[in-house]
Amino acid sequence: MAGDTGEQGANSLTQGADFFGPQKPIDYIEPTEYERDFYFRKCEKFIFRPRGKALHKTAGSGEVLLRAHVGVTVIRGRSRAEKN
Repeated sequence: MAGDTGEQGANSLTQGADFFGPQKPIDYIEPTEYERDFYFRKCEKFIFRPRGKALHKTAGSGEVLLRAHVGVTVIRGRSRAEKN
């Protein structure tokens, strides 16, 4: 996955609960033309989708660098993507 998403394994989450909006049953973070920091908290599952194809599924809390052209489906969790 590191080649397409930029994720080298999730880092520990540095943001507190107040950084995130409410938990959603499902959310989709659209791909963009630029890299972003992706933060996730207590997610049951999230799926990295470079160019629309499911590449990697995982769960939990943490943060990663999300490369350009990669979207993420988040299931039952809290997440946020910020331009870095």
